[in-house]
Amino acid sequence: MSQSVTAVYKNPSDSTENYYLKVVPKGTIESCIVFIPGLFQTPEELLLETGIEETANEKGCLLIVPIQTKTSLHFEKRSMEFLTRVVSEVFSKYQIKNKNLIIGGFSSGGALAMLYSEKVLTHEINGVEPKGLFMVDSPLDYQRVSLNELKSATEQELDFEKNKYDKMPTYFIFKFKESFGQNYLTNKEFLSSSPYVRSDTACTNIRSLVNLPVRFYSEPDLEFFYLRNPEKFEPNFLNILDGAPLIKDLKRIGNTKSELIITKNKGYRHTQKERHPHSVSIVDPEELLKWIDRILKTK
Repeated sequence: MSQSVTAVYKNPSDSTENYYLKVVPKGTIESCIVFIPGLFQTPEELLLETGIEETANEKGCLLIVPIQTKTSLHFEKRSMEFLTRVVSEVFSKYQIKNKNLIIGGFSSGGALAMLYSEKVLTHEINGVEPKGLFMVDSPLDYQRVSLNELKSATEQELDFEKNKYDKMPTYFIFKFKESFGQNYLTNKEFLSSSPYVRSDTACTNIRSLVNLPVRFYSEPDLEFFYLRNPEKFEPNFLNILDGAPLIKDLKRIGNTKSELIITKNKGYRHTQKERHPHSVSIVDPEELLKWIDRILKTK
């Protein structure tokens, strides 16, 4: 991270939650990119994986990377309130030209970015409206996620109190039950709170995105995931199963600015020094900034 990265703590005595990183460009700020890390990933780790701060700086983009904590998943009120507060604070402080907000995220961070966009555009919450939205291999359909997690998790892993912060399947199911009740799968609020529901042929949850430029990035490397653990291989875990139908449905309801970006052999986790398709590195920062530039020039 060669650019000047500054941490802003909402609680000075807490350096693990309620903070965000910012990279402020020199000169006029043309736009703001809010890039949300995945679950259990820190803002610092996200920047180590992408290098986007350098490209953003060159393009006059303010970069904001807010924390997504272990104690609050993307669909919970606390997460949305914190994100909304950060975005509003930043735009108020820096008086960003034309309120140019591009929002996105990696994995569950992308789901939070999509939820924020939907809620702002339907005026369910009062916040800065995005000019563009991008998701990096994000799980978006709670129905698919939940059914797959229940299918794959062992009885021991479903010991919620013991494993809720250690096992991803356990954690999601624990949070679904905490937020929507034991019978969450039949709770209408469960599906209405999902960024996208493939089984909903009316596309209710995504209609507010009809005029918004949207990108979904994914690297669906079946061979990698199979060879990694053949005995537990489950293709229904691949988040492209949300991304591909999402883009198809957006186009079907009239969004001509939605794109599915498929990459190959780009996924690499630098902090862990290993190949992994589910990584922030599948996004080319320079190409992403070119997309943002095109969006803002056509507004």
